Amino acid sequence: VGRRSCLVTSLLVNGVFGLVSALSPSFSWFLAFRFFSGVGVGGSLPITFSYYCEFFSTSRRGPLVIVLAAFWIVGQVYTTLVALAVLAPLHGETLATLGSVDLKPWRVFVMLCALPCLLGSIAILFLPESPSFLYIKQKYKRLVKALNKIQFLNRLFSKKPQFSFVVNTFAEENVHTHDNKSFSAKISVIFKATCDLFGRKYVRASLVMIFIWFTLSFGYYGLLLWFPQYFQCLHESLHECSFNHSVCDTQYNATCDQTNNVYLDSVYTALASIPGTILAVVFVKYLGARIILIGSMLVSALSTFMIWFLPNKKEVVIVALSCIFNGVSIGGWNALDVLSTSELFPVQLRSTAFGIQAVVGRCGAILGNLLFGQLISQGPYLPILMVASLLLVGALSSVFLPSPSPSSHDVGLGRLL
Repeated sequence: VGRRSCLVTSLLVNGVFGLVSALSPSFSWFLAFRFFSGVGVGGSLPITFSYYCEFFSTSRRGPLVIVLAAFWIVGQVYTTLVALAVLAPLHGETLATLGSVDLKPWRVFVMLCALPCLLGSIAILFLPESPSFLYIKQKYKRLVKALNKIQFLNRLFSKKPQFSFVVNTFAEENVHTHDNKSFSAKISVIFKATCDLFGRKYVRASLVMIFIWFTLSFGYYGLLLWFPQYFQCLHESLHECSFNHSVCDTQYNATCDQTNNVYLDSVYTALASIPGTILAVVFVKYLGARIILIGSMLVSALSTFMIWFLPNKKEVVIVALSCIFNGVSIGGWNALDVLSTSELFPVQLRSTAFGIQAVVGRCGAILGNLLFGQLISQGPYLPILMVASLLLVGALSSVFLPSPSPSSHDVGLGRLL
């Protein structure tokens, strides 16, 4: 069906179920709707990068992939500002009544968070299908239209000729198409792509990338989500808190109550990613994504070890350390995006590779969150040692990645674009 159709469908699933979850009559219904919303997130994430990459030549993809990933920061800031505007001042007030459902501030917050996905699905309808995908599928008529549309949109910035005559040559030589739309054929394509990823040619890249995704997700989400609670409860003389091994279940006394500062702290942490993103955009062309990945994870591990030597645990120190960790580790995420979608895998395997790696990363994030909460009760330094060690091992494993060769993974259209 094409990457654009899949992306639109995934965004609609995420947005619609996110919107419906805001009107959930009970917590059980809310969990069910959020589950299906998460299915949309899982479907859109790998397709977004692979679809985006195919509009650009191989020489420009690295920096442009990082630019795309930078909008994750925009999403973080948007979510935090919405929370600051809706949740903080209104608390638990009932704003209105919709039938049997009381419109609480949290419902408005969930609705506003679903809005960008719905708008994004509409915006993507105005974009063409990816040219490389159409070329591989031998849909030459649609390919001509897609390339001409790209040329039309970019004509103010490009003096290249129209691509029609080039593609028409391919079309004349390849009259028959092989577009099998049966469900079994599509399952067979997915199975073959998965087998190819773990075949002799790509098995090393696949396994190393999966391991790096796991370690970085484990450390990043495990540490960043627990930063406030970790420092607030590091010394019982400052805060008396009890842990139930989950961020959501953490119990606080009056001295541990959160204020509006938590939203501002989240904004600061998100904005701290901007310098790291800019540096990654500038240096990825000269150093390569693998070097940036190794450096980012090494510095992230070092900054995590430095928690042991902090002189105090005041709020400003917590925010500063969160910003440093987030600002440094974002380079690793950017490098992973480039390696997964532009340098290590061919166009027909990119979405599958990114999807498998993202799934393993989600598992690492969940496990990191749970283990971090469990280990805090055993001592404040054990979870820090665990996270730092995993980040260090992940950085060292990056040296086993094969040398990137993006030009060998692209069909002829990659150079035309």
